[in-house]
Amino acid sequence: MHIKILSWAAKGLRGALESFQIDLSDDLKPIALIQMPTGTGKTTTISLLRKAISGEDFDKAEIRSLRAESGPGEGFFELVLLLDQAQAKVRIEFDFQNETFLYTTILTPGGNRRGHDLPRPYDRLLDRNLTRLFVFDGELAADLRNQDMDQADEAIEALYRLSVLKKLKDDAEETLDKQRKQNKHIKGHKSNVRDKKRAERDEAAECLERLKARRSEIFSEKIRIDADLTQLSREITNLADHNKEVDASYNSAKDAVGTAAAHLDERHSFVSGHFLRPQNLHPKIATRLSTCYDQIEAAKLPGPSSKVWFDWLAQQDECVCGRSLEDHKYRDAILDQKEKYLGGEQHQLINEIKHALKVGATATNISKQSISDLDAATGAYRDAIQQLREAQDRRVRAAGGDIDEMRERERRLSTQSRDFEKALSLLDSNDAENWRDSIPLCTRELERREEARNEADDTFETYRKVKLLNELLDDVLEATIFKVRKTIQTRTNDKLSGIIHAEDLTIDAIDSALRLTGISREREDVSVGQSLAVAYAFLTSLFEHASYRLPFIVDSPAGPIDIETRKSVSNLLPQMFPQLIMFVQSGEREGFVEAFYQRNDVSYLTCWRESDDIKVVTGRPAFEAFHSNEDGASVRGGNAT
Repeated sequence: MHIKILSWAAKGLRGALESFQIDLSDDLKPIALIQMPTGTGKTTTISLLRKAISGEDFDKAEIRSLRAESGPGEGFFELVLLLDQAQAKVRIEFDFQNETFLYTTILTPGGNRRGHDLPRPYDRLLDRNLTRLFVFDGELAADLRNQDMDQADEAIEALYRLSVLKKLKDDAEETLDKQRKQNKHIKGHKSNVRDKKRAERDEAAECLERLKARRSEIFSEKIRIDADLTQLSREITNLADHNKEVDASYNSAKDAVGTAAAHLDERHSFVSGHFLRPQNLHPKIATRLSTCYDQIEAAKLPGPSSKVWFDWLAQQDECVCGRSLEDHKYRDAILDQKEKYLGGEQHQLINEIKHALKVGATATNISKQSISDLDAATGAYRDAIQQLREAQDRRVRAAGGDIDEMRERERRLSTQSRDFEKALSLLDSNDAENWRDSIPLCTRELERREEARNEADDTFETYRKVKLLNELLDDVLEATIFKVRKTIQTRTNDKLSGIIHAEDLTIDAIDSALRLTGISREREDVSVGQSLAVAYAFLTSLFEHASYRLPFIVDSPAGPIDIETRKSVSNLLPQMFPQLIMFVQSGEREGFVEAFYQRNDVSYLTCWRESDDIKVVTGRPAFEAFHSNEDGASVRGGNAT
């Protein structure tokens, strides 16, 4: 599927949209650069484009904000799309007196349709979540890194249509609910029992929802506290490291921590390796393994006889005892008896078990010296950390830093982090005293009550089938999202390495948001320009192998980005999208707009206000000559439209 934008127009709306039209259909080049100064309606235009594509509703405040100051009581916005080979005109009419709106869709071929009614599959594809990805706004760049927003996951689900799986779950639940209502109508005499079981089920469901909300809240707070701890540690380290005074003991303490950590890792790995073999944990385990091996040996397993031998014998003229096998009943008896013996694959398996038992029966005791060495390495590491801490305190104090206040804040944050960790452990515990305090126990209680409720509703069999279907769909959804995340992460990092050259900025993980390596999601550790570059790399990776081709519309695509990154972005975006519509300002020429002057597949449009009219001029000469100031704008060259 290919979707392109041919034109849009507005009439009777505020500002520049009182009478405005952009037409790209005459020379439908893949890239359109539209230069518009502030105040000519860029933000409003992009918002209307997004809503016209997805069919979003308008609230009364939005409708009021679109009304022209001295205009009529009505207005419209009209968008023309090319859906593969068919055209679709989406018109939004506004009644400012009654603060209402009305969608109309005109298909060629297909005729007029009331409402936002694009043909399938476009009507399902172009929903709000997906449209926000390709009709891009700057807020999305920050939202993609915000764990509370779930934008990264929503972007993946929207583009790869994973919502279809969720829709199947909703349909199954709806089927169950219909049967429940039908049974209630037929068997009303059980209403009291059903009401009681439903109330009990709802109580458990509400409790589980509260526990999950509480866990999410605590988890977010812990992430924030841990981020503050990490930042505080960086501040202390930076103050200590940037103290210009020579301090041999400080450098020695840092080296000692590295040495102690390496030794501790070595001792820990050595002892942990022994714990991977159960026979090393207690002599009785080794003895029982040895006894098991001896019993298999005594039984002469796997033994010399196998099914294959009986198959061979049944093909002979005589049995090994000399009896003729011409009578088929003897051959059949041989083949029937072979099932009592082992097959070749079972021989191999038993031999492998015997070998494992023989090797495993040999215990290697964990020596007291090994445990002692591990304890000593742990103590040495703690001592090294303490010495480094004292050396840091001394240097920070010498550099004028308030280390006492920093350490007190560190202690306070550490205490809060531990408290949050304990709270999370309780919520995740399987050993809580009350199911109302534990998410796993509450989940099981809800399942039990859900079953009881469906027993009372005479829908248990349907409920069991719906539950199985939902579990299967959840497994498919989880596995799919995991694979897609990994693929998108790799693609995004490949692109970032070619976009951002000043520092090594990579995606460490994708869950509900993009996690950048070494950067907390709660802190502004990346610039606005870097955030925008990360968003471009992520979105282009998403769209790169999609089964449909969409336009990409963006306002000020390079405004906050540095010159070098602008050049990389200007090369990346045209490769990923079949149509680029970019609203640019004169300040974005250097490094970004200039890169497009080398191409012959670009349309240039320049828009500005002249008195009460909006002028639109096409052509590169006018585009390059355009400049704006407090008194307005002037253009030389080009064709007015």
